[in-house]
Amino acid sequence: MTIKDIAKQCSVSVSTVSRVLNGKPDVSDDVRRKVQAVIDACNYIPNDSARVLVRTKSEAIGLVVRGVSNPFYTDIIHAIEKTVTDAGFSLVMQQIPSCGDEVQRAAVMEREKRLQGIIFLGGRFDYTPEDLTMLNVPFVCCSYSNQYGTLRVGEYSAVSIADEETARQARAHGFDFFGTTLTVSPHKDAQRLNAIGAELAQQYGVRWLPSDFKKREGYKRSIELSKQYGLYRQEYCGCLYSKPVDNAAAGE
Repeated sequence: MTIKDIAKQCSVSVSTVSRVLNGKPDVSDDVRRKVQAVIDACNYIPNDSARVLVRTKSEAIGLVVRGVSNPFYTDIIHAIEKTVTDAGFSLVMQQIPSCGDEVQRAAVMEREKRLQGIIFLGGRFDYTPEDLTMLNVPFVCCSYSNQYGTLRVGEYSAVSIADEETARQARAHGFDFFGTTLTVSPHKDAQRLNAIGAELAQQYGVRWLPSDFKKREGYKRSIELSKQYGLYRQEYCGCLYSKPVDNAAAGE
C-alpha cells in the first residue's frame, strides 16, 4: 500500500493524503476522516526518512522489548547484543510498555532503520498472519510460549521455555503430574505459565500441577529454606546465555 493507492481509494489527490498524514489544517473533517479510515484499515505506515535514506538495507537487526520494567530481560538483551555484534550486525533496540503493540513498532523501525531482521522479546503469543503483513523482513519470537496464535509452524522462528519437553518426558515415564518452579520468581507471569501448562497437559495427556509459589512471600521463604538445609542456589537464571555474564560479574 502506497500513498498513491490511498489517494486513489479515497478519490482525492496525493497531496491531500500527505496533508492528512502531516496533520495539516487545510483539509475538511469529512475528507480527513475518510482518508484516516483507509490509513488505519490498511495499517499504512509513512516512511518519513524515505527522502534522505538510500534504498539499500543497513546492517542492523531490530530488537523490540515488551515490558520495560522486567529485570529478567537484562542478561538476555546482553546475550542477544553480543550474538548480533559477533555476526557483524548492529543492534537497534526499542522498549515498549506491556500494553504496547510491538508489531506496529517493529514495522516503523524496519522502514526507518532499514533493518535486516527483527527480534521480539517478551511479546504477544496471539499473532495472526494479518498482523504480520506489515513486516517485510525475517523475525524471531522470544516468549513463554512456542505457539503464536494462528500462525502455522514454519511461518515463524521462536525461542521459548521448554515446558513441552517436560510434558513429553512426563508422559514417556508415566508421571502423574508435571509442573514448573518458575512461578517462585516475582518476575514471572504465573497466570501465563499455568495457561501454557494446561494446554500442554491436554495435548500430552498428563495432568498439569498449577502453581504460584511466589504467593505469601514464597520467594523469600525459598531462600530461607535453602540456607536452613544448605541447598545450592545458582546465581544466574539457568540459561547458558546468562552464566557467562554472571561469571564475569563474579570476576571468574
